[in-house]
Amino acid sequence: KRERIADLLFRRETDGDGNPRGIGLSIWRFYLSAGTAEQGGESGIGNPWRRGECFQNGDGTYDWTKLAGQQWFLRAARDRGVERLLAFPNAPPVHLSKNGKGYANRGDIHLNVKPGCLDDYANYLVDIMEHFEKEGLPFDYLSPVNEPQWNWDGPGQEGTPALNEEIYALVRYLSHGLSNRGLKTRIVIGEAGSIGHAAITMASLGMASDGRDDQA
Repeated sequence: KRERIADLLFRRETDGDGNPRGIGLSIWRFYLSAGTAEQGGESGIGNPWRRGECFQNGDGTYDWTKLAGQQWFLRAARDRGVERLLAFPNAPPVHLSKNGKGYANRGDIHLNVKPGCLDDYANYLVDIMEHFEKEGLPFDYLSPVNEPQWNWDGPGQEGTPALNEEIYALVRYLSHGLSNRGLKTRIVIGEAGSIGHAAITMASLGMASDGRDDQA
């Protein structure tokens, strides 16, 4: 079944009658989840389909057998000619978060990372980029923050808010880490919850401007 699904997603050639074998996606996104699956019910996220494994264990070691389904489709995408691969987290690993959760505390609009651990978070992301490059599956892009304008402060799914200045600091750590290891992965900055947050100051629309808008 997954071979057939991969064909439908990734193949570009046509059959003998000229019908496309698939939709020929040009980019495939790989989700670096935060470890709420290992927490189970203790994660606070009631829907198990919205929990996710984390490559890094709490002691800093790695288990590269995790996210097996995603890894299978990553290889299937590359084998079928998908041009670009992108990795993205919604939240830091739970063992690096301030509250031990895959989502933020109510009303806290800051990046959910323990004080003094921003470089550890960046190193974790760079470690993953390096691992997959060695596996022959280099990521073209890393998008380190997902829709930071939303608070992600409830147990619906993994996520974290982040101020622009926090994104800036994280990106500097990532940039140095990727460069120092000679990795070609490029950082996608400014992934936003709306085009308004990416492009303008929300105060110009009569809305709150709290350090998470005017990203460009």
